Formats: sequence, structure tokens, C-alpha cells
Amino acid sequence: AGVVVPDGFGITEGLQEALHYNVDIAKVSFNLINGIVIHDIFVYDKIKDKENTILQIKQASFHLLYLPLLKDQKVIIPLLHIYSPEVTIRYKKDSTLNFSGLFSSKRPEATKQKNRFIPLIYKVNIIKGELLFEDERQQPKFSKIIQDLNIGMSAGDLKKASFVMHGDILSAKEKPSKILLEGDYNFSSREL
Repeated sequence: AGVVVPDGFGITEGLQEALHYNVDIAKVSFNLINGIVIHDIFVYDKIKDKENTILQIKQASFHLLYLPLLKDQKVIIPLLHIYSPEVTIRYKKDSTLNFSGLFSSKRPEATKQKNRFIPLIYKVNIIKGELLFEDERQQPKFSKIIQDLNIGMSAGDLKKASFVMHGDILSAKEKPSKILLEGDYNFSSREL
């Protein structure tokens, strides 16, 4: 049991501003064990349908460190759990990616100053995800799915991030292939 949080602390608006896409959140709640819990997150382009949805998350949860929030207005999230995300990466016929708006630098000045809290997240766990890759430039359309995708990412210091990822690549006629990736990303040199 938890407490339903009205208006979601402006989480929807903050995500829309950061991602440059429409965001719908079904419910935001709080409980002592899981902290802030966000249910049924949809990130989509024009309309919320299968073709335009980029990301769908069943649930995300995190705790905040309250002293930095109260003292310095810093939002620090030690660990973010993301459950059952479904990501669609699609090359469209015009050779653009369906999520290219993420890299847009257009931000209205009014919204830049309105959101003064930028979260600092130290660790992210993604559990039971699914990644769909489609290439509409190919005839017939190329498609691959990675299921049971589990990813752990952490940034101990702000110089590098470490990650581990594993999942199953599905094939129509064969048994799934396993994928396992692990490594570090150096922010200053931009190298894996």
C-alpha cells in the first residue's frame, strides 16, 4: 500500500522537456519500501500508438536523498529501478531514427528556467526489458527483438560509467542467441 501523489511532482513535464517527446504517466505513488513509484510510463511522438511509441515502462521506482534536496536543492537518486521497459528503435524509410528528437537542442527559455532540479542518478537497474529494432529501409522490413534484457549501470565517480547487459536475441526459426556485454564508458575521452 502506498500514497498516490497528485500531479506527479511535475515528473511528466520534466520528462517531456528533457526528452522532447510526449510523456504519459498513469500514476505516481510513494511507499516506504520502494520510495517514489511511477506506473505505466509512455514516451511517444505524435499519438500514443504502437507506431509512435518509443518507450513504455511498466514501473520505475527510486528513493531520494532528502538532505541534499532540502539543503542545496539537489535531487540525488542513489538507485533507479526500471521494470519491464519496452524500447523501439526504428530506422524509418527516410533514414532517420524514430527517437532523433532526443538530440534536439530546441528548448523554450521559459521551460529552461522553470525546472531548476536536475537529478543526479548513481546507479540504474533495468529488469526484464525488451528491445525491438526495425529497419523500414529494407524490403521486407528487417526486425529483431532482444528479450529478458537486464542492464546494470553505475557511475561511481563522474569520470566513468560501468555497465553490464545481458539478454536473448530472438529468431523466428532458431533457439534464442544470448548476448552479454560489459564495460566502462569514459565521459572525458568519450570512449568505451
